Amino acid sequence: FDSDNFLSVETEQCSTFSEENHESTIEELRTKLAESVAMVECLKSEVKHVRYYYVNRIPKIETENEILRQQNEEITFENDELANDLYDMIQENEELMSNLEKVERDLLNSKVLVRNVSEENESLLREVEELRVSINPDNSITSWFSIGTKSNDNILSPEDQEDAKMNAEIVQFQLKKSLNHCLLEIEGMRQENTTLREECDSWMEQFDAMSKEDHERKDIQSGNKRSMTNGPQFKKFSSFDDSQRSMINDSQRSSFSFDDGSVK
Repeated sequence: FDSDNFLSVETEQCSTFSEENHESTIEELRTKLAESVAMVECLKSEVKHVRYYYVNRIPKIETENEILRQQNEEITFENDELANDLYDMIQENEELMSNLEKVERDLLNSKVLVRNVSEENESLLREVEELRVSINPDNSITSWFSIGTKSNDNILSPEDQEDAKMNAEIVQFQLKKSLNHCLLEIEGMRQENTTLREECDSWMEQFDAMSKEDHERKDIQSGNKRSMTNGPQFKKFSSFDDSQRSMINDSQRSSFSFDDGSVK
């Protein structure tokens, strides 16, 4: 066995293998180095882009966000003020509706009162007409007494007829006195009718003015509701219902017409 020859062969083979492996490793390292260089260049470009975005765009975005935040605070403050104004308007509308309902009740009560006075006037006028029929215009004895005495001319003596005439004149005087008293009462009731009519006209003017003001407030309220956002601060006003309110219609108001102190 030639040990020197064996070692020389093995050494040559190892040397050949080591050189080939080393070249392959160097080639791989070069490839990886090229890839790393390309990646570094890409990262440099991205870092440059990020730095530009950070230096230029982010401050602008922060400024815009600050402006938007301030505008949002202003809008929120305005919405709160509008909500408070709306709440005050709702309270005022409630008071107006209460006053309108009171005016409506007063008008209805006045209408009933005027109707009652008119019925009393008509009753008094009928009584006065009956008294007028029963009294002759020539201040003689009453027609009904004359009719009664004419049928009894042959029965009553002249003295009795004279007494009956005196009694009839006394009755006529009393009837005229009652008639004058009724006429005074009628005149007083006509004056009362005039006063009631003036009060009703005044109430109707107040009612029309309050109705007009209420419609204007409703228009303003509707405009505010449309211009405001649906935030949680407005939920407490959503239950406001206008349909629960009642108003006098034109047919009720048209029933108030006067003619010489009477009511139609």
